[in-house]
Amino acid sequence: MVMKFLISAKATEKKLEIKPVNTGTENSGKPTVDPVASEPISVPPDPEIPLPAILTGETPLKIDAAQFPPRLKRKRINRENMTTIFKHGSRKLNLTTAVTELKGLGFGKSAAYEAFSAHGQFSAWLHFAPDGIITWTD
Repeated sequence: MVMKFLISAKATEKKLEIKPVNTGTENSGKPTVDPVASEPISVPPDPEIPLPAILTGETPLKIDAAQFPPRLKRKRINRENMTTIFKHGSRKLNLTTAVTELKGLGFGKSAAYEAFSAHGQFSAWLHFAPDGIITWTD
């Protein structure tokens, strides 16, 4: 019975028909657009940029050496500097004092801290105690 009811409901169901509606369009469904007179877009003129002066061979370019001082060579911390600070191992220093001593020799603060790095180039000769005291061993 239930089957009969389902089949009969399907048979009596109406199918909707879709009819095209006249929307006032022409040209294969595309709406027509009235052309609107528009003003042309104005583009500002390019600004005038002066061209660079061209040097001729008549006037040689003179450079004053006093304007450009010679480049200074960077000083590098070496083993002799470290032994001087630690007086060949007879002196014990904390980090801030050791850095101040290297700065007194003309080195920068960053270079001085890097020289006392635990994995730096002088780590084989440096001994770092737990209380912060650094000693030098030859």
